[in-house]
Amino acid sequence: MTAPFRDDSDSDVRYYDTPYGRFMSVTSCISHGVPKQILMRWAASETAKSALDSLPRLIRARTDEQKKSTLTYLRMASERKRDEAAELGSAVHNALEAHVLGTPMPEPTDEQRPFMWAFENFVRTWQPEWEAVELVLCNEHDEWAGASDFWAWLNMPTFGRVLVLGDYKTGKNIYPEIALQLAAYRRATHAFTRDGTEVPVPKADMAIGVHLRPDKYKRTGFRVLPIDTSDETYSYFLSAAHVARFTTAASKNVIGKFIEPGKDESHAG
Repeated sequence: MTAPFRDDSDSDVRYYDTPYGRFMSVTSCISHGVPKQILMRWAASETAKSALDSLPRLIRARTDEQKKSTLTYLRMASERKRDEAAELGSAVHNALEAHVLGTPMPEPTDEQRPFMWAFENFVRTWQPEWEAVELVLCNEHDEWAGASDFWAWLNMPTFGRVLVLGDYKTGKNIYPEIALQLAAYRRATHAFTRDGTEVPVPKADMAIGVHLRPDKYKRTGFRVLPIDTSDETYSYFLSAAHVARFTTAASKNVIGKFIEPGKDESHAG
């Protein structure tokens, strides 16, 4: 069987080619289907910070070419910051996966090492029994796909030892969109390992977010937060996915060519 393949040809909208069809990624459904006012304010703030840090460059921009180059540099400030954070997050996720699977991994960088410390504290504190990591998931009926971080057996207060679907977050905060993401993953109809082998979808009893943020949680480096993945939350994800299909594809075809004024000869006698 062909392994599910994530198509990154368009870095802004990602798809998975699975044996059951080509589906938009869960994260793309969310990023293109949920309003991002907070990101707009963040982007404006990053642009302002970049401008203050680049005052000499702004002053030297006299020619049209220099002004154009400087404008491009400022406009890309938030994207540079976002890409740096995404690169760090991906590296940390890859290191955590290798740690769980016992596969070789490169020596952590100075920037990654605190996150590994936080992860090791999570493992030491919660003693997870790993069920699966980094499975590729899809739902052929609702037409989405994505990759989960982990399933593990944990001792949860009031619930006892249960199978938990979890997602690591390394950003400044954990945002509500994680609920949409995990609500979708809990409703996958198919699951695949990295080599494309289809396996049963683990049936989690609940979902958690593991916030790895050593600069924020000085003592432990992490926090575990319960995540609502109810049917109502999943309905919100489906609405976001519906909007995303409009904004990324259907919206390109809803406005036709301009109409020339003139005589309508279809009614000519």
